[in-house]
Amino acid sequence: MTLKVTERDKKILIVLGIVLVILGLTIGVLMPLAEDTQELSEKITEAEIEKQEKEMKVVSLPGIRTREEQSQKDLTAMQDKYYPVMKSVEIDRMMTNTAVNCGIQVTNMDIKMPDFTAYTTLPNYSDLVYGTEQENSENTAFDGMYTASLTMNMTGSRENLQAMLDVTVSQNPRQRVTDFSWQKNQKEGSSEYTLSMSVEIYMYEDVETYVQKQLLGAVLGDAEAEESSETEE
Repeated sequence: MTLKVTERDKKILIVLGIVLVILGLTIGVLMPLAEDTQELSEKITEAEIEKQEKEMKVVSLPGIRTREEQSQKDLTAMQDKYYPVMKSVEIDRMMTNTAVNCGIQVTNMDIKMPDFTAYTTLPNYSDLVYGTEQENSENTAFDGMYTASLTMNMTGSRENLQAMLDVTVSQNPRQRVTDFSWQKNQKEGSSEYTLSMSVEIYMYEDVETYVQKQLLGAVLGDAEAEESSETEE
């Protein structure tokens, strides 16, 4: 049996062949090209956004520098009101010298140094003075500040001990007396008194150390945020 292919069949086969070629081109070439074009478009959009962000940072850089310089000036001015970070032996020497200058003797001194892992949070000073929380009172965190606490027992005349207490109070805000008590010595014929005094010593990091810590904290924070974002993806 002979299969005859008519002219009409030939035309149909040619059309089918062309359709198959077009489909093959579409599936094999045009679709991947479209996907690549879409991916490239997304990358271009991301690059444009990143470029805009960088341009905004460049534009805002002078303002940031100005604010940084002002912040450093403000921090330096704040630090001038307080002590630099000291060792316990330096605090001991400072308080002992003050007592000697007031003509009294230090019989005992206990110093508790900060652990330097967290900055100081100061209560409202009026709370300390009056022993109760005042209206609109709030605790304030002071970046860069550390607190050393000490208790001193001293003996001497009432006048000299009062002078020591006055000198310490006058050092506010570097020093703050948080508690004190008087007691007359029981020794017969003695006119001396004993003054027990609790004091907080406030110390500030130098500006360079503080700024380096803040920058390091910001870098670590950005790294953790980026790692967290990658984990979620």
